[in-house]
Amino acid sequence: MRHAVELDLDTLTLSQHGRVVTAVFADPPNHFLSLRLVKDMDRLSAAVDRDPTVGAVVLTGTGDRFISHSEPDQVRLFFEMPAPPLPERVLRWSIRANNATLRIPAIRTLTEKRGGDWGSGIVYSTLLKRTNLRMNRSRVIYIAAINGVAIGGGFEMALACDLRFAADDDQVRIGLIEILAGLIPGGGGTRRLTEIVGQAKAFEHMVEGRPLTAREAHTAGLVNGLSDPAELLADARRTGERLAQRSPYAVSALKRAVYFNSRRELSAALDVELAAFIATGRNPHKRVIAEAFEADVDRLGDSPFAVDIEPWLDGR
Repeated sequence: MRHAVELDLDTLTLSQHGRVVTAVFADPPNHFLSLRLVKDMDRLSAAVDRDPTVGAVVLTGTGDRFISHSEPDQVRLFFEMPAPPLPERVLRWSIRANNATLRIPAIRTLTEKRGGDWGSGIVYSTLLKRTNLRMNRSRVIYIAAINGVAIGGGFEMALACDLRFAADDDQVRIGLIEILAGLIPGGGGTRRLTEIVGQAKAFEHMVEGRPLTAREAHTAGLVNGLSDPAELLADARRTGERLAQRSPYAVSALKRAVYFNSRRELSAALDVELAAFIATGRNPHKRVIAEAFEADVDRLGDSPFAVDIEPWLDGR
């Protein structure tokens, strides 16, 4: 079996330490979120799902560069679109049709090569959605280590990760700035940001369009933690190493319950959550976990989660 770390990608350099794969993005000079990166993330996310040696992926940038906003060529089409544009209902139908037909690799390749700018734009948006949803369903934990500017599409990629850490550095800027170009986020930003910080705060941020400093983003809840710039990657990897010890079955079930269940009616949501909880019993290692728990109860005379939880948090 080929391991994910052996992939040869255009914009990502991969390394693996234990169960953590680190993906370092570099696409000079501007480090935009491009179709090149989206293709690489699509291949990487599919490969780690097939690789049992991977439990976490840390996505970061090179030097003081993370992932900036979407490549201008990918959004220029919106400015060149003749007025009036297609009705939104027709666009939604077209997007659903594209999502279905572009699952076929030959059609995707033909669309990109023969469809001109529109063709590459369609492939870009379709692959980005597919990749981000795969990340959200995955048994693998995704961690964004934001070491530089992460705005627009770059921040949307970070929002698709499960956890976000940022360098405590004045040059870091984080946020959704699409309104400044007369657009709105198109890669999941409106939904994901709203679910993280609430409707009022999300709207305020997106309509203002002002990027936040790392500390402001941390205070607002957009990032989970701050690190000294020199320690950011090490801190993200340590978190990945710890969380990579969690049951992959439970991780996948938890992610699906959190990311895909919030819009259901409460009764149905509770049923989905319970079904996912029960389904984690398929974990073939559950007996090992149960035996370790029972041994700790015998040793401690109480639940280890109550009196000695640190080894469990650290995956020991």
